[in-house]
Amino acid sequence: MQALEDLISLCHKNSIKVILDIPINHTSDQHPWFQSSINKTTPYEDYYRWMETLPQDHGFPWDEDSPATATWHTKDKRSGYYYGLFGFASPDLNFKSKSVVEEIKRVFAFWVGKSVDGFRIDAARHLVEEGPNPLQADTASNMAFIRELNAHVKSLNPDTFIIGETYASLEESVAYFEGEDAFDALFNFEFSGAIRGLFEESMFNERLLNKFDRKTQADVKNYMTSSGIISLSAKRFTFLLTVMIWRVLDLLISHHSI
Repeated sequence: MQALEDLISLCHKNSIKVILDIPINHTSDQHPWFQSSINKTTPYEDYYRWMETLPQDHGFPWDEDSPATATWHTKDKRSGYYYGLFGFASPDLNFKSKSVVEEIKRVFAFWVGKSVDGFRIDAARHLVEEGPNPLQADTASNMAFIRELNAHVKSLNPDTFIIGETYASLEESVAYFEGEDAFDALFNFEFSGAIRGLFEESMFNERLLNKFDRKTQADVKNYMTSSGIISLSAKRFTFLLTVMIWRVLDLLISHHSI
């Protein structure tokens, strides 16, 4: 911890902001909370989503043909099934539990107290599910929890920057931008994918043609550069997918575009 505190201090002395990636959607299956949940130790027995029988029609929200066993998993020490959208080793926290919500609020309070400048909220579309697809993403409960969490963090430090990771189109993501206690920013996956699609054949597909109502890759490129799509995408702290920035820059440089 001292090393991190020193890093934050050094960054601030050099006018560098520190943003932490916080994957609150799930923990490791080795986390003490989950191990206690397996053993039904109070108060952790409902910190995760457990069902006695396998729910039907409850696979991946992005794959209608996936079986329920894609997201519901078992452990020998506890009967029933637990929900893990991103695999058996990453059980989802149960944000319908007030105890879990308060625990996570304390986590953010701890890091704000360490002078962290902001947070990236991982898997922001999937924090609170209300049932099988389409109720595994973008639910009313999910939006309400995000606004509650953002309000809590801002109450600790109004200048805290909060960016959400919503792997979806701009149309699907816009709700996370709007209204009081919305995210300060979102990663613009659609924009980064479109840029890659201009130069990388493997990333260019019918979806981009349909999205922009164009017939060829060249038509999309002309549309992207001549229409308002770029200004729209950049209107409020939208970001390229960070792990893709190096790839996008390499592609642009190799094509002499910058």
